[in-house]
Amino acid sequence: MDLLDEIGISDSGPSHESEARKRKKNDGKVNMYEAEFVKAKEVNTDSFEKEGHTFMVHVFPGDDDVSEVTEQIVKIAAKLKEKGYIYRCDAGSDDAVAKKLVKVEGLKKEVFLPFKKFNEDLADNAILTNTYELPYRYAAQIYGKRYNDLKPGGKAVYAAKLMCALGEEGINPADFLICYSPDGREYMPGMDKKEKVDYAKLGTLSFYLRMCQSCGIPVYNFKNKDSLITFVSNYIKNTSNED
Repeated sequence: MDLLDEIGISDSGPSHESEARKRKKNDGKVNMYEAEFVKAKEVNTDSFEKEGHTFMVHVFPGDDDVSEVTEQIVKIAAKLKEKGYIYRCDAGSDDAVAKKLVKVEGLKKEVFLPFKKFNEDLADNAILTNTYELPYRYAAQIYGKRYNDLKPGGKAVYAAKLMCALGEEGINPADFLICYSPDGREYMPGMDKKEKVDYAKLGTLSFYLRMCQSCGIPVYNFKNKDSLITFVSNYIKNTSNED
C-alpha cells in the first residue's frame, strides 16, 4: 500500500541505516542556566557540518482536532526510522505528539532538556543544555530583545529548541521540521513586513518557524495537504537523499 493512501492522503525506496551522529562533550565549565544576561549571536550557517539524518516535530493544535494528523506523523516517523533518521525532541510539555513519537519502536531519538526534572521521562539519556553557550546565544537572537527578561527556565526552554534544531554542537542542522498549526503557516514575515500573523492559530509554532528560517531548515506544515504530499515525495519515496 502506498504511504499516502496508508495515512489517508490521495494524490519506496529501500531502507537505509545511517551512522549514529558522533558527539563531542564540551568541557562543562559554563552554566548558562545561571547567566543573568545572554549576549545574542546570529546563527552562523557557515559553520554547519551536516552529518547523518535527523528531524523535528512540533504540533500546535489550537482549536483543531489533531488526532488524524498525529497518526499520520507517527506512521511517517516509522518510515523515517527505516531510512536511518533520528528524531530530535526538545521535550516540550505542550506537545502530546512528542510523547507518542518517543514510543515508536526502534526509532532512535535525541532528547534535549532545558533543565533537570523537565519531562525527563521522555528519555533515559537526555542531554541538558545548561553547559552549552551557543544555543542560548542563538535563542536570544531569534527570540528578540526580551529574551533576557525571561526567567532562567524560560531561557533554557528556548535554548533547548535551538539545540534540537542544530544538535549538541550547534553545527549539525536537522533535515526538516514536520509541524502543524491551524493556519498552515510555514514561514514568519520579517519585522519590516506588514503581513498580519494570527498567533491564536500559530501559537508555540512561531518560534520554531523563526528558528528554522535562521538555520535554513525546511518546514512542512501538515495542515496543508500539498505540503504533506510534497514531504512524502521528497523524503519517503525519494531515495536520492540517502547516504
